[in-house]
Amino acid sequence: MRNILPFFLVFTSFYAFSQCSNFNNSITFVSMGACNDALNPPSAQLCVDFNITFTNGNASFYWGYIITENGTSTTTTNGPINSNQENNFPNIVCVSVPCGASISFFINAYTNPSGGGNLCTESTASIITEPYVPEVLPIILKSFQVSKMDSYAKLNWLTSSETNNDYFTIERSADGQKFDPLEEIKGEGNSTNEINYEWIDQKLLPANNYYRLKQTDYDGKFTYSNIVRTIIDVSEETRIYPNPTSAHVNVLSPSENTLQIMDVFGKSYRNQNISEGLNTIDVADLPAGILIFKIGVQVQKILKN
Repeated sequence: MRNILPFFLVFTSFYAFSQCSNFNNSITFVSMGACNDALNPPSAQLCVDFNITFTNGNASFYWGYIITENGTSTTTTNGPINSNQENNFPNIVCVSVPCGASISFFINAYTNPSGGGNLCTESTASIITEPYVPEVLPIILKSFQVSKMDSYAKLNWLTSSETNNDYFTIERSADGQKFDPLEEIKGEGNSTNEINYEWIDQKLLPANNYYRLKQTDYDGKFTYSNIVRTIIDVSEETRIYPNPTSAHVNVLSPSENTLQIMDVFGKSYRNQNISEGLNTIDVADLPAGILIFKIGVQVQKILKN
């Protein structure tokens, strides 16, 4: 990941002494750079333009920079560079600076061509880079699995760390492309312990069932997990579940058919058509006890609580 972090210009100052009127020095930032956390260590490239002008006189100058990081400074000095005639010395210099460090560029010019004599001018320009802050993951998802359990699917996922984790949304798809939300599961918020989550899908789709987790922070930001899949074979027989039940029964049928619901004495409560695939039958108003579900030649007993 590449973070673009701003830099703060601390100061730019130029000093000229009247007895050294043959010097004109300046330092100008050409590129402010960007903190790139893909580098090791995270760093930025800064470029400056040194512009040193000598006019009719013998002189010399040193140029360089000082990088300070965590209280430790490293100085790089170049020179002396000599001139006994009128010359300009523009020079663009690029330096790699660790994120969070400061750098100060300098020019020191002297009256003596060998570097000695009076200090005539000095120019400095400094900036401090924004500290690099590693990205904190909202959760560390250790595992996410789905298991087919007869007529339903059980989803399990394990987190080893959670930061500002509000909730999970379980999403399902028939083709692995378009996902629909099924259920929201409250997250732990903040935790450094392993936490195991479980959810059961009792309304399976025929054939493929793809699942993924959408994790949402308290601030609304979200991330997605990997995708897991289970396959339901509906080619041979009808599946009726859950058993027991209190409110509804799922009928997963390989084809269109007729459903009849009766008690053990043969009293009929329902006689209706069902479609291919998943059918949800409301039985909340039926009496408690054993109900007989008959679909074609297939008969199954369901306990109604």
